[in-house]
Amino acid sequence: MPLHPQAHRFLEAHRSLGLKPIEQGTPDEFRKALRSAVTSDGTAEEMKATEDREIIGSAGSIPVRIYWPLSRKPKGALVYYHGGGWVGGDLDTHDPLCRAIADMASCLVIAVDYRLAPEYKYPAAVDDARAAFQWVCDYGPELGIPPGSVAIGGDSAGGNLAAVVSLMARDQQHPLPCLQVLLYPIVDSDFTTNSYQQYAEGYLLTASGMKWFWQH
Repeated sequence: MPLHPQAHRFLEAHRSLGLKPIEQGTPDEFRKALRSAVTSDGTAEEMKATEDREIIGSAGSIPVRIYWPLSRKPKGALVYYHGGGWVGGDLDTHDPLCRAIADMASCLVIAVDYRLAPEYKYPAAVDDARAAFQWVCDYGPELGIPPGSVAIGGDSAGGNLAAVVSLMARDQQHPLPCLQVLLYPIVDSDFTTNSYQQYAEGYLLTASGMKWFWQH
């Protein structure tokens, strides 16, 4: 199957940067590259308000950023976990995306800055993700969120965290998210699948790069 033209242009633009493969660098180098990839061209969606807060988790404070869309009555809320292989990413790398979601979906978005590996190994990110979802459920009325309308989502490693938190809520008989929004989530660590064999190289995220993330 040929690549979609948008995907092809994206890969060509990435190759033109001449960056070394992820697995040949350090976590700090990856984080720096991820931050530098986020550029502001002045077109980010305007919000009614944004607020940075710190909530309390099992190991201390967890930074979150709350986005209020311009619509007067948000339909609900989305607790969002950024991607980055559990190693990189933060509130700023995914700020444009969270603004776009809040604007298009007319909902509050609560972005979570969970702890990263390798400094904080599993289950640190899961613990932070779970605590943030529970906090939004508990303080929903304060934020103006209608009852039963807290969704959960994320991209890549963040999609993994969203799925894990949903399963934990189910198994522990806690309040469930009203919706999961999983963007290309990591849902398996099996490197023997056909897709890992067929797309091991040439499509930005390589099989060896994924192993690098898992090892951290």
